[in-house]
Amino acid sequence: MSYECAHCDVRWWPFQYQEFDACPKCGGGTRRVQEPGSFNAEAEYVKALAKRRERDERKAKDVAFAEYYAAHCHEQTSAFEAEVREELNALPITEPRRNLAA
Repeated sequence: MSYECAHCDVRWWPFQYQEFDACPKCGGGTRRVQEPGSFNAEAEYVKALAKRRERDERKAKDVAFAEYYAAHCHEQTSAFEAEVREELNALPITEPRRNLAA
């Protein structure tokens, strides 16, 4: 018994399919067939695992960068806002100019 992906034309062994719950190579749907797994299923499975690991690492780096950037940007924005607030508070309060000619 194996799981066949019509798109990739690979029959996956049950342990390979269960790891991903879909076609390990393309992520598409599979159907159960009563044939043995493909001869290239193991090589394709190793490639799929490597690609998934690379994608997960890239996603983790992207999340870490986004968190760092958000914290860093927020700190700078808060400091800038505080600086502007101090400058505005330091300005003298005056009456607005009025047009007395009218």
